[in-house]
Formats: sequence, C-alpha cells, structure tokens
Amino acid sequence: MTKFWRVNENMDSTISGMLGSSEGVGSFVISLDTELAWGRLNHRDLEEYEERFILARDGIKWLLETFEEFSVPATWAMVGHLFLEECSVDSDGVRHPELVRPTYDWMEGDWYQLDPATNQVESPEFYGVDILRDILASSVAHEVGSHSFGHIRFGDLGCSRAAAAADLEYCQQLAGQWEIELDSFVFPQDRIGHLEVLDKVGFMTYRGVLPGALPGHGISRLSYLASCLLGLPAPVGLPRIAYGKLIDVPLSMHLRHDKPISSTAGFVPMAAKTRRALGGLRLAASRAEVFHLGLHPIDFGWNGEGIRKALRSILSKAQDLSDQGELELSTMREVARAFQNVPGG
Repeated sequence: MTKFWRVNENMDSTISGMLGSSEGVGSFVISLDTELAWGRLNHRDLEEYEERFILARDGIKWLLETFEEFSVPATWAMVGHLFLEECSVDSDGVRHPELVRPTYDWMEGDWYQLDPATNQVESPEFYGVDILRDILASSVAHEVGSHSFGHIRFGDLGCSRAAAAADLEYCQQLAGQWEIELDSFVFPQDRIGHLEVLDKVGFMTYRGVLPGALPGHGISRLSYLASCLLGLPAPVGLPRIAYGKLIDVPLSMHLRHDKPISSTAGFVPMAAKTRRALGGLRLAASRAEVFHLGLHPIDFGWNGEGIRKALRSILSKAQDLSDQGELELSTMREVARAFQNVPGG
C-alpha cells in the first residue's frame, strides 16, 4: 500500500490534516479520458475527426505496450458506452430510453441523437469492448474507472441531478456485468458537478483540478499560457475529502496533442509541455505529494509521434524516481485508499 503522507494537526481540515512529508515519497498518477467519438459528441463535428477515430486504437495499443515496458499502472477512465458491443433504439426510435437527458441551452436536439445504435463492427468509434478486454488483459495492474456513460457535462446547468444519477448508475450497472468495481471518476471536460450523486452511487474518488493546472482554476489564461510556454513545473498537491467520503485526487496537467492555434495548448511546443511534466514529477518527489497527469488516448494515434516521444521521456523519469525510492507509481484508486488508511484521512 502506498504511504506518502503524515498527520499534521495544524493543517486545514479540508485536506483532513494531511501534509506531504520529507520522510515519505511522492506519487505519480496517470488518468486517461478514454472516450473515442464520445469526446466530440457535444461539438457535433464527428466527420472532421474520422481519421483520428480510426487510428485511436493504434494509440491505445501503443499506450498499453509502453505502460508495460515501464511498469506504470494507470486509471483508464472509460465512457460507459464503450462497455457495449452493440445497442439499438426502442419502439419509439429512442436511444437509451433508460437515461434522463441533460438539457443544455447551447445544444439542440437529443444528446444521444448521434449514437448510431448499431454495433462495434459497423461503428467502432462508439463501442469499445475490445479496448476494455485489452486493458484487463494487460500485465500491468491498471484500474478501470468511469468517464460517465455518454460524456455529458456534469458541471453545466442543463445537467440535472436526475440526469447525473441515471448516467452514473448505468455506468455502475454495465461495469458490474464485467465484474469491475468502479471507484474512480473523471469528469468529462473537467466540468465538475453533482458530487453528492457521485458519492451516493458508490464512487470513492474523482479527478478534481489543482490551482494552476488549467486556465480558470486559480490562474488566468494569460498566466497559464506563460507558465506553459516557459515549461514551469506543473502544480502538485494532495488528496482531500471533497464531499461525504468522496476523495479528490486533483489533476496537475493535461498532456495533449498539438491543437489548433485557436486553443491555449496550441501555442505551447511539446518540448515545453514535457519540461512542465518533468518538473512536476521532481516536485512531487521532493515534496512527497502527487503529480497527476491527464491523457487522452486519441492523441496517441493520428500524428502521435511527438506526444509519444514526450510521454516516453516522462515515464522514463518516473521510473528512475521510483527505482530511487522517491516516487510511487499509482492509480487513482490506490492514492485514495492510501489517503483513507492514514490517521485523519
């Protein structure tokens, strides 16, 4: 069991009196937003990403092989629809009628209207049973977590409590059919909401966002861009009790594929992103805290040479720090359990 905190009675109660200790070690966590076409559903621009969807499985295969090479476990947060091999419409032509729909004012029509309601052979970008099997078959003890069933935005006003509950309960139901216990949750697009529902349906932990990890989270877009361009170390932090028994294992940074120049990440060279991640690893080791890296598997297929090289550098450094006894390589579930097992956690 990972142990990298000690009790400090003077610490703020929001993190349950835990403080990184020089006597312990830090932890490196990777979570993967595993979504295929579902990650673009709200944009309604699936045709533009067709080639990326086709090559996504190549990226996932490379990730699994590379994690095995470096003996690094990860939390694969999967969209629940990927647990299906097929689906269909009901007698009224409705897709997934058991689900309460979100009603966002920025989107017209039914959230699931682009679901092909076919099967993995005809529409592989919407189904992922083969991906799930490959993760479970890996020689590395990966964790399968949840990224919601349909990639709905929990933190937007159009997502009611009922919609959130229906989505999460269906995820747990589908996972149970695979004898998978879903403990960790990654919010689509990091839009956090309905923590009370997450806690109620049995999740242990979720991925929050550290100040400075993303623009708008304790840092302006301009300051965030400057820190990324300079390759300054990504923020590190500690778990905290967020709601009930629900534990936040917050994000330090996303490592994303080069994007269009219109996005913040599009201005940042991959070399600077790599320096930012390596600095976060060193910081986590020196402070005995957590460096939590977010990845999107779709980035590692189409035109993925640059980001693959970057991740190999990061994993190599993490492995070195682990071999030196300065860093644990952990899943979100393992970090949360370690937090629970420390007095005051």
